Amino acid sequence: MYYYSIFSTKNKEKSGDFPKYGKLFFIPIYQKCIGDRAMDMVIEAAAKSPYRKDNKKGRHGIVHCQITNPRILQGMKDQDLLAYIQPVFIDLDMNTVEPAIGAQRMDKVYAWKSMLDMGIHTSGGSDAPVVSF
Repeated sequence: MYYYSIFSTKNKEKSGDFPKYGKLFFIPIYQKCIGDRAMDMVIEAAAKSPYRKDNKKGRHGIVHCQITNPRILQGMKDQDLLAYIQPVFIDLDMNTVEPAIGAQRMDKVYAWKSMLDMGIHTSGGSDAPVVSF
């Protein structure tokens, strides 16, 4: 798997077409996204990618998928993006997320059941060595 580290909310002009690299090197791309803006950018890049036309199910994905909303989840489903989730962060983030984003957005944080209900492919991991079990 290849992590496309140039993709950044601060460098949108460089972010462009992350799935292009997957086709060039015949490998899936995954992008770490915690915030909703970053997820929007990945979904938009996947939707606009001319390289996805030949292989729409290129198994590209988003890591963390922490802050979502119905539009983002639908975009992930439409682009068949995988959700690489890390349950270990529930305990670590329990007291930090709400002050950062507000109580009104908490119902879409770690919306893993919604992802499963919508048919978004998910897999769990530990994010090791960043976090240990």
